[in-house]
Amino acid sequence: MHLNFPLALKAAAGLLDRLEDADNSSRASLRAEIDEFMGSEEACRGFFVVLLSDDRAIADNPPAVLIEAITQGGEIPVSVLTRNLVMSAATKIVHLRNVDHNSAAGSERVTSRTKELIRRTHSEPLTKSLVSMRATLLGESQEFAPFLARTNYDDEQKSAAIKAIDNLLDN
Repeated sequence: MHLNFPLALKAAAGLLDRLEDADNSSRASLRAEIDEFMGSEEACRGFFVVLLSDDRAIADNPPAVLIEAITQGGEIPVSVLTRNLVMSAATKIVHLRNVDHNSAAGSERVTSRTKELIRRTHSEPLTKSLVSMRATLLGESQEFAPFLARTNYDDEQKSAAIKAIDNLLDN
């Protein structure tokens, strides 16, 4: 089944329910379902939107099967997590400018969760992607230039994104 973005949003919530309710041994049986999300850009984006903004405890402590699926998922989850980190850090700046502290806290939570997922993967491709994103934010690379052109971040937002990346690269 192909999951487009709206379908992925709905399906991800159900998968998170099943992951949260399952014990470690039965979570492994959900791996194929997780892999389906990691296999397409739209599905992966939808999955991470739900996971990273969700109130379930599993969002703060993702199970090993999810970390394995991300680590082995190839370029799609690498790119999506890299962009999620940048977007959430940059979006927090907008919320703070608008004196919307609740939304700023939500963006910070997404940033923190994204950092934790990235840390737990110990993924060389993710590290390389972060380095490339950082270089693009600094104008030293073009790899993520189309993404940044769509977002039109200002210098303060770019600085927040670089700081989030540096926090991961320095650890």
